Amino acid sequence: DTKRGKLPLWPEWNDNDVNSEKWDASHKGKDKEKGKSPSLHFFEDPEGKVDLPISLRDRVKEWKRPFELVGEGKSATVVEKEDGFDLVANSAHLHDSELMRWVISQIMALWKMTENTNKPTDAGSRADATVPDGRSWRPWDHIYSLCKAGKGPHQPLYNAHGKYVIKLYWMGCWRKLIVDDTLPFDGEGNLLLPSTTILGELWPMLLTKAIIKIVSLE
Repeated sequence: DTKRGKLPLWPEWNDNDVNSEKWDASHKGKDKEKGKSPSLHFFEDPEGKVDLPISLRDRVKEWKRPFELVGEGKSATVVEKEDGFDLVANSAHLHDSELMRWVISQIMALWKMTENTNKPTDAGSRADATVPDGRSWRPWDHIYSLCKAGKGPHQPLYNAHGKYVIKLYWMGCWRKLIVDDTLPFDGEGNLLLPSTTILGELWPMLLTKAIIKIVSLE
């Protein structure tokens, strides 16, 4: 049962649509009228906060933005380490959630399954790579921010305004979902979404938030 009382229909994926996306959430016109200098405004998901699994929902004490997570003078990233990741080490507090266990295991399994096992046999041969490291799938390739969509790999960048587009397959086609970067924490300071061991690396949280939107409809 959705918050709006009806089934959301996320638009079918269209590269041109994503390429024309406005990534900021500023209100420069209003600031100018008030005689103020333009300031940073945070994007808020129009669909509201994601509907966390029941086992985690009651544990949420506060929602934070990435800059509050990494601390002053530091910046978050969408993806920092592209040659591998660990979604298990920091996730013991999420094991009570069947959904979180499923998300973590599926991402880890897909990463292992798409590992480039093609070994060059001579100087003139190489692996048939669809992404730079030869993998056919990388989880952050589903995320778009301050980058262009199209053929070939792309690099999603940290958006200080907090708006991200996620590409997921649902009801017969690839669709465009939008999420913000608010992150749920419990009373002990534990992040209630999967994360890597790198502080401020956002791709697992952003991807999971979009997956939760789809799963919550079932």
